[in-house]
Parts: sequence; structure tokens; C-alpha cells
Amino acid sequence: MIGGWVSLDAAAASVWVLDGTANAVHEAEVWVNCELRATTDRAGKAEVALAAGDRIVVRKRVISVPSTKGLHDYGWAWNVWHTNVVQNNDGTWTDWTVTDPAAQQQIVISRHNGIIGLNLMASIAYNASPRNVRQIRDGFDGSSRLLFDVTDGQMVLERVSIHEEGFGLASADVQIFAEQWPRAHVGGKAGLQDPASHIFMPGPHFVGQPWNSYTTNLALVHELGHYAIGAEDEYGVGPSGRAAKCTVDREKFPLQSRASIMDGDGTEFCHDGNHSMDTTHGGRFHTSVWGTLVANWDDHTLDLRTPMSRGTVNPGPTTIPCMFRTQFRIEESSTVSCPRYTVTTTYNGAREAGVEAALIKGGERHHLGITNKYGNLPSTAAFDVSPGDQIDFTKTLAGGPSHFENLVGSTIVEACEGEVVALKPYRWHVPYWIPKLDLVDKLIRLEFPLGESPIDRTQLEVLVGQPGIEKHRVEMLADEQNRRFVGRAAIDMARGDLLEMTVRVEQPDSPPQVRSSRIQAAMFHPQGPGTGVGGMTPPVDAVDGLFNLFAPGGEVGLQVDRHSLEQGAVVTTATTVAPVAFPGGWHAVSAIVSIAADQPLHDIALLRLRYEPTKVCPPDVCPIDPAQPISADGLRLVRFDGQEWQALSTTADAAHYSLYADIREWGIYAVIAREP
Repeated sequence: MIGGWVSLDAAAASVWVLDGTANAVHEAEVWVNCELRATTDRAGKAEVALAAGDRIVVRKRVISVPSTKGLHDYGWAWNVWHTNVVQNNDGTWTDWTVTDPAAQQQIVISRHNGIIGLNLMASIAYNASPRNVRQIRDGFDGSSRLLFDVTDGQMVLERVSIHEEGFGLASADVQIFAEQWPRAHVGGKAGLQDPASHIFMPGPHFVGQPWNSYTTNLALVHELGHYAIGAEDEYGVGPSGRAAKCTVDREKFPLQSRASIMDGDGTEFCHDGNHSMDTTHGGRFHTSVWGTLVANWDDHTLDLRTPMSRGTVNPGPTTIPCMFRTQFRIEESSTVSCPRYTVTTTYNGAREAGVEAALIKGGERHHLGITNKYGNLPSTAAFDVSPGDQIDFTKTLAGGPSHFENLVGSTIVEACEGEVVALKPYRWHVPYWIPKLDLVDKLIRLEFPLGESPIDRTQLEVLVGQPGIEKHRVEMLADEQNRRFVGRAAIDMARGDLLEMTVRVEQPDSPPQVRSSRIQAAMFHPQGPGTGVGGMTPPVDAVDGLFNLFAPGGEVGLQVDRHSLEQGAVVTTATTVAPVAFPGGWHAVSAIVSIAADQPLHDIALLRLRYEPTKVCPPDVCPIDPAQPISADGLRLVRFDGQEWQALSTTADAAHYSLYADIREWGIYAVIAREP
């Protein structure tokens, strides 16, 4: 049967399916030329019409593991299939080709040719545009092909459901936010079933590239390496304190065929023969990533083939058998939105360029873009804008230690096209914040220094909660003597290690300001992972005497030794706002991060901050190429010393968009670059 028609020379023929021990296989699916033709009976046989040259793939689902996370389509987390698809050493795969249609086709399926099919649920935290949803869908599709390649044809994304506006966010395998650096909890099978374990991804783009780009495929499969495989990172600083080198033979191979994707690129995992132990993964697990994959997934249902068992590296496969292509279900938002939203900003009757537009929706602030030289906002490709939405416009003219001069404007969307927003000058102070989490008593403590702003004329509203869960108001009290607001509230961390905070500031004669923050904390356990009172996920990782307080793949990394902190110390990181303006001609290219703790540092800690390469150099000037990353020359990692920003001595990792610096004090840190 070709293209839906049975060829004239096709004849009724018997397909007999056996397992590796010559037993008949019942309820095996028989696919001919990518079409499901039959299912075998108890004798392992099926009658199908065949013609010479027909291609047959047979698969049998031997186990379907129920999901404990909820909201997963059909209630399963992963399937294991036995097939007749043989993965060859040269990157190709072989199925069954019919030579004699009249003869019985005896086909063997085996646990040696097993394929793991994952069922993922993804939740987009915002109302995405149809274009953005399609890009995310295509991104999962491309990532499944890359995952099939990386695992040598033994794991795919079999099914993916995608939801908008935060539906089921707490249960989602993949949580997609408007602003987020890719990261994931380290899990394996246990992580796929843990309600507190997730992958976190940006939705609009990643380093300037859309979801359906190879760059984002690499990022998502890297995070799947943490989440589904159970692997750690293989970049940054290794247990020796030197820059990690993920494989000992890395320079011998081009990007498309080298290890390791846990270093951020390549299409292979490192194996026992080329793995470097001087990485976070090697220091924690003392084996290669392939060794971890086998330890977590090889069981009575599977006999995984590895570079170790093959005796060589399989450079592919680069195509997926059609019955294993990802099946999608997309639940789009029911909100009526503008097909296209256009707006022009003006000041004193002239069009104003360089104005930031932010969509205020559901208490969250979403960056829409910057107006061009004509004062026009480019297409808001990632977000749906609907009549009734509020959009705020801001352009900073000058900044000082406590106040910022801006052009501002705001509109409630009435017409989808042709709106004109006239900007007005305002001067205000947006206080920065320093959160601290108490993981024993399950509390968050907040401090908002006010500087010169009149405390009796400032109104502060703070909401805190976990992603996808209703946020709760934190009562803020004015401390006039110390010119600050303080507050505390109970927190629930049962669903993961990430909190979100929304801050709304109102002052006389100024429009209200809304800011968002991401907050994480970790408890220091120098006796080893998981020891001590309280704790967060992921636990502190002991790597030859060094400890990573946060998942190495996040936007903030902090590495300490056992003498840096006391047992039980809690370190909190949070995105905040700049307390003072950056030096003239410089701007932030990373998140501005507050790092605080309930105890001081006793020894040096190694800080890593990720920066956004598109803020260093616009994509139209410097196209993103993983093989040729943008130079980190000229970037600075700075600390706010209470009065001004001080530059630190740094080490750059341009391939992973990161700067490293030794720190001796907690504080507020950022990566800055000169204005392009």
C-alpha cells in the first residue's frame, strides 16, 4: 500500500512476530510503509497485504508506567517498546524489507531494540500568540529527533500536551515562562514522577532564537539530560577547580557529532572511554553520562546498547521511524486576542525610539519589546494582546543613587492597530529588595531599602507564591528609623524550589510600577547531600569537597567548600532591580541578582552569572551560532557595595554565556556591558 492505495501485485501474506527467545508475540503492532496495518493475534500472526519493497516496522508495548504527576494525557509517564528496528553503528537504522510478498514474513522484536517513549505535559505560563505556540510545538518535535540521536535511537518524546496561561503548571514536566534561563532538576525515572521536579524553559526565545531553532533544541535536550536521564552538567568548573572539559577527545569531532550535549552542544553523551571525571557529573556520579543512563533505565524490560557495548560511537540516528514521531495535543487559550497589535510612542509630538513596552496581565509583567527609530513597537510575536489589556511604556533618561528619570506612558488596549501613546516625564524611586528564606520554619523575610524616597508616601504591595499557584499577600511594615519596608510570610515549598514574587510600588504623581522576581534557596549540608534539617531540591551536591548550592544549569551558580558556611546555613538568590544606575554607557546583560544568607561567608565562594548574548550584541548584528559564541571580552561582573558598582576579577565561559568570580560577601551582583 503506497499513498493509501494497495499496489496491484500485493497479496495476502502472513506476518509472524517472535521475541528474542522465539516465542510468539501477541498484540504487536504491524506498520507497513508508515501505516498501521494490523495487530498480531495470540499466535503472533497477522494477515496483511504486502508488495515487494514494502518496509515493515513491528513494535510491542511491554510496559506503560502510570504518571504520578497528574494531568498527563491517558495517565502514563513513559512507555517501553520492543521493536525490530536495529540501530547500526554508522548512524543508520534497519527495519524489515519485503522481498517475497507471498512468503511468510518472520520478524523478530527484541529488548535489544527497545525504545523508551516519554509522555510530557508542558504549560506556558502566559497567553502565547498562535505563532509562539506553533514554534514551541515544532521545538518539541525537533528536540525529540535530537533526543533520539543523542540516545542512539532509544528514547523519544512519544507524546506532548501543551497548555496556555499556566494551566496545570504545578504538574507540568516543562514549565515555560516569559523570562527564564533553561534549567532542570536532576531526576531520571524518579524525577519524571516527582511533582516537585520540572524543566524550566523560556517561551518567547532562547538567546535570540525561537523555539523551533536548533539552538533551542540543544537547550531542551540538555535539560532532558538532567530531568529524564539523571545526568549532571559537564561544563563550568570541575572538582579540581579548573575549567571542566567534558570529554578527553572533544577537539577531534565537529559540533554535529561530538560529545557532550551536557556541555551544552554536540549530539552525543560521553561514554566510559572518553568521559572526563573532572566535571560536575563525574565528581558526583563517578561514571560517564552513558553509565548514568544505563544505571537509571536499563532493567528487565530493556537491554540498552551503548558505545561501551558497541565498541564504537554511533553518530546517529538522524531520523525517527514514523510511528515514533511525537503526537501532540494543544489546548490554546480561549481568550480573544488581537491578530496583530501595533502602537506608536511619542514625546512632545515627536516619535520616540528606545521605549520599553510591557504587558501587565494577571499581576505579571511581560516584556513586549522596544520601539524602533520610528517609535513603532515591532510585532509582539510571543504574547497575545487582547482588548482590555494594560500596556506600560518606560524609557529611562537618567539614573541616580535613589531616583530615576523616565518617560512613561500607559494604555488600556481598545483598538488592535494604530494606537498612539503620548509619553510624560516622571521621576521616581523603585526600591530594590533582599529576600531571605527560612527553610526550617518555612518563612520568607523581605527587606526593601528606600533611600531618599519618602516612606510615608510610598505604597508597597507584595505577592509571593510558587509558579502556577495563587500568590499570597505579604504584609509589609514601615521601619522609619532604618528607612525600609520589612515583611515576612509563611511559604509552601512542597511543589519545588522556585518562588515567584510580584512587587507593585505606588508613589505620588507617578504611575504605579510592577516588577517580578524569581527566588530560590538552598541549605548548606557539609556532611553530604540530603543531610541536615530542612533542605531543598535539588539537594546540595558534594563533589570532592566542593558543593554546588544551586543546580549548575541555572542563571545563578554558587560553589563553596565545607569551610565556607556553617551547617544549616540558608542561602537565597533572587532577581531584583538595580539599587543605583550602572556606570555611564553600561547596561545589564544578566539578571540583577540579590544573594543573601542567614550567616556570613567564612571563605571564598565561586559565583557564576549567566548573561543574555542578545543584550550584548543584537541578533541582527551578531547572529547566534553555538559553534562561534559571542566574545565575552569587555563584559564585567559587578557588585553593589552600598554606594556604587564595583567590578570584580572574572573568568569567562563564552560558550555557555557565563562569567565567574570569587566572592567574599553577599550582595547584589550583575553582568554589565557597554551599550551597543
